[in-house]
Amino acid sequence: MECNYYGNTDIGLHRKNNEDAFIVQELSHGHILAVVADGVGSNPGGGIASSIACKCISSYFNGIDIDSGQNSVDLLKGAMCYANNTIITAQQTMSEYREMASTVTAVLLNLHKMELTIGHVGDSRLYRCQSGNLTALTTDDIAYSGHKLSKWTGKLFLNYDIDYFHVETLPVTAPCSFLLCSDGLHGIVSHETIKTVTSDDLLSPYDKVMSLIRAANASGGYDNVTAIIVELK
Repeated sequence: MECNYYGNTDIGLHRKNNEDAFIVQELSHGHILAVVADGVGSNPGGGIASSIACKCISSYFNGIDIDSGQNSVDLLKGAMCYANNTIITAQQTMSEYREMASTVTAVLLNLHKMELTIGHVGDSRLYRCQSGNLTALTTDDIAYSGHKLSKWTGKLFLNYDIDYFHVETLPVTAPCSFLLCSDGLHGIVSHETIKTVTSDDLLSPYDKVMSLIRAANASGGYDNVTAIIVELK
């Protein structure tokens, strides 16, 4: 089993700041962690919130024994609750950012069990690309009256037993790849274009990510854009 991955972010052509954040890293015992977070632009401090979310989820997994026997759904839920509650605490200490918030789409890939655990809130997305098909594995948390987010990290303090986030585990069959991205990609670039790029077996994860970012900017670059490709062969 070969696993390759790459992620990058770009400010776009119209924004003064990049409020997206991401991480993609190899953990112990054959696990890959990837996270995309998009600061809620209507609230000051979105970039701080997205950065906190990524750093907290990463540090959570770096600080535990991932092979301890605890199931991956509980692990990812715990990491996201930790990130959420850290944002809430930061809101209370920085009054000018008391409503800062972020989306989070996170995956924990277990290469030994061939399982993918998904944690999601907001309107960043996770896609699976397999056999030439591109399938969304997350559903946007959108209140369609006004097209505004209905759920996000930083909305309310969470106990670890509250089912606020969407968390589930799915089986994985290689070859396939996964795309995590902010709405600066999926909200601007067509589904068909994303499918064409992610399905091209001649492109590396680096090439795919950079092609998608270029496509977003070529389509207007109206938002920050972030993409991660995790590829299994």
